Amino acid sequence: MIDLNRFKTKTKPDKVYRRDSKRSKQPFKVEFVRVPIHWVKQLTQAHCLATYKLALHILGEAFRQQYFGGEIILSTDATGLPREARRRAIRELVGLKLIQVQQDGNQAVRVTKLARVKSKRRVTPE
Repeated sequence: MIDLNRFKTKTKPDKVYRRDSKRSKQPFKVEFVRVPIHWVKQLTQAHCLATYKLALHILGEAFRQQYFGGEIILSTDATGLPREARRRAIRELVGLKLIQVQQDGNQAVRVTKLARVKSKRRVTPE
């Protein structure tokens, strides 16, 4: 007769994997930014580098806003720009008519409106 007990393994599972009920979510990170050609043309007239950085930050936040809502806040923590550079960049973007902003008292500047250009659609003959 064949002894089947000799084929059994005597190992215990090392770790018990269980799923945490409260998973820590990774914060949303923008992987790429779509820059409209209108913005590119207007940004060629910009004088400081902070304007480009702020414009890309605003477009990234606008993309994030489509999915999660909220408003675009241009604080020092959010943009990573010094106060004076951020102030100059905001003034330049408003002057280029790419954004409209609002500031209440001493609070951070909020973007109220972005310049959106409607794309021309191609009409294909039938």
